[in-house]
This record gives sequence, C-alpha cells and structure tokens, in this order.
Amino acid sequence: MHYRCSLEMCKSKKEDGSLTTQDIVDSVPGKFAIICSYAGIPMNEQILKAAGPSLKVVSTFSVGYDHIDLTSMKKYGVRLGNTPDVVTESVAEIAVGLVIATTRRFFEANRELKT
Repeated sequence: MHYRCSLEMCKSKKEDGSLTTQDIVDSVPGKFAIICSYAGIPMNEQILKAAGPSLKVVSTFSVGYDHIDLTSMKKYGVRLGNTPDVVTESVAEIAVGLVIATTRRFFEANRELKT
C-alpha cells in the first residue's frame, strides 16, 4: 500500500519573512496535518478552527508543548505529536560538564592562562 502526501510551507506576507498568525490561518484550511515549531506563534483555537474538520494531527519539533492550546486540540479532536526526551541526555552531559568545570575552577584557570 502506498500513501501520497504533499508538503506545503507556510509563507509570510511580510517583507521580513516573519510569519504571523494570520499567515497560518490563511494557509491551513483543508489541511490534514500541521507541523510546527515554536516561533512566537501559539497553535491556538483560531488556527485549529481555520483548518477545519480535515485537520487530524499537529506535530511540533519542540520537546515542550506550551505553545499548543491543548484545550482546543481536544475540542476539535486533533492529536498532538512532539519530540520528548530528544535532548535529555545532552542536557545532562552539559550539566555534569559544567559542574566539573566549576568545581575544578576551569573557567578561572582559562582566564588566567589567557592573561
């Protein structure tokens, strides 16, 4: 069985290329899915309503989903996908590295070495 889909990028009407909620509202009617990243624009009821009943899923590139209106998602029966635990290990490694660097006074030693 083969499935076909097409991907359409939301385009800004502003000269600087930054998206607005209205740009998204204008481009989502009839879409099955929305893939978003948080760029200061929350996935809110206005966008979900504009997409209409064909919208079945919203997915975000982010780990968190604070920018997604979960109440509206539930109201319209739209499922949500995100990427939990993608950076958990990396964040833990950096935290341990910073603790070691701090306790060994690495940054102070580095500054003294440069001067």
